[in-house]
Amino acid sequence: NNLRLLFDTSKTSSLMEVAQNINTEDQNQEQALLAKPIVDLRVIEGIKVISMCYVMIGHVLMISTALMVNGRELADVKPLAYFIAYPAPALTVNVFFTITGLLTSYLMFKHNQAHSLFANPLKWISFALYRYLRIMPMYALVVLYCKTLARFTGSGPYWDYGTSAIAQRRSCQQESWLWTLLFASNFKSPVSHCIPSAWYLANDFQFFLVTPIFLAMLHKWPVWGQRAIKVCIAAGFLASFQSIYSSSLHDLRPIANFAPHAFKTYVTHFDYNYTQPQYRILAYLCGLLIGFALHNYERLKLEHLRLRLARECGARGEGAKSSGEPMHEPGWSKRFETKGMALS
Repeated sequence: NNLRLLFDTSKTSSLMEVAQNINTEDQNQEQALLAKPIVDLRVIEGIKVISMCYVMIGHVLMISTALMVNGRELADVKPLAYFIAYPAPALTVNVFFTITGLLTSYLMFKHNQAHSLFANPLKWISFALYRYLRIMPMYALVVLYCKTLARFTGSGPYWDYGTSAIAQRRSCQQESWLWTLLFASNFKSPVSHCIPSAWYLANDFQFFLVTPIFLAMLHKWPVWGQRAIKVCIAAGFLASFQSIYSSSLHDLRPIANFAPHAFKTYVTHFDYNYTQPQYRILAYLCGLLIGFALHNYERLKLEHLRLRLARECGARGEGAKSSGEPMHEPGWSKRFETKGMALS
């Protein structure tokens, strides 16, 4: 499937079901109007590209500073903008969690699968199993590669350090396969796992384990479901603040002061607040709320279009009668447009 998408030269988007061109004369006006997409997800592809660029920049900054004894050496030769870029990569990782939550929520409601999660809890198992089988084979293959062949594919001072028997290769070879197979690597330090960045995959799967609970609540009790998600988001913020405020290991002032080995010391301990699910699920939950709002907007928009067509046909004496009541076309949240955009 990936190869098919990779070599696809059409101009369609994998995130967009493009409507079929209606050329025949026997297609009625309703079919032509309702065939047009209401929610266009193609913008997500551009957001992912920009976010991925930020993530790569962040890893370059992280490695370059971790190798330095004295950060002042870098501060003396680089402009201020170089350091302003530091917070952006860490924040843009949340973009991918948000997009995953958005697509999961929107597509589940669009295809009426949220009802099945509420009506049949056994669907939860198949929901999680599908995600597991989609990610694990490639993940396990890369871990196997890192355990066996990675050290033979390059050379150089930093490469040799990263693959030496006293550094990460030793941790990789001694690490139990359970950390990989159970998607639990985010509960240990990234530098102690074969693939340091795999903490993201573990969080992604753990979020999917609890997703049916939130989707079932949104389906059965929409108002209380949204409130429950917002309470969880607030609780995550408070927990994250408390974990940093109460621990000396997460003191970021040495980084701001370019103290020797400051950034490297922080990376060694950042797994507690940066990789564990209770601190990273906030962005995913925001995505669930956005996807639910998009689905509701699309549903109301379709109802409006059908009502408008019925009234137009009624005015011509071809169908339903026009009631004469004013029609208000549903739009995106006005509060978001006025307050949210101004705030951002």
